[in-house]
Amino acid sequence: MDSPYPDGVVVATTSIESWRGPSHPVELVVWVARNAPSVERFDCVRSWMREGASLIFGGKAAPELPAGFSLASARWFTRDEARYRLVELGSEGDLFVGHLRAV
Repeated sequence: MDSPYPDGVVVATTSIESWRGPSHPVELVVWVARNAPSVERFDCVRSWMREGASLIFGGKAAPELPAGFSLASARWFTRDEARYRLVELGSEGDLFVGHLRAV
């Protein structure tokens, strides 16, 4: 995990299973998953968070809403190859980004 961020922020840049998590609960976790994560991985990430904290999750698919979280917002994006950027869509695309709150 990267840690040049303010105290209370975790940016997951490696596999969740290869890291034990922060030493104390945090307010914000940013997690980009290559594959659809298991329920156990969401449980692990939730254990790092304070109640009311935010998880910004990005992946190829929208996960089923895991226990311990509520969905604050969700967006789908697709690649615009001609302009080398992401374009927001109303529904399914190449990248799902969700804002989940720890409950």
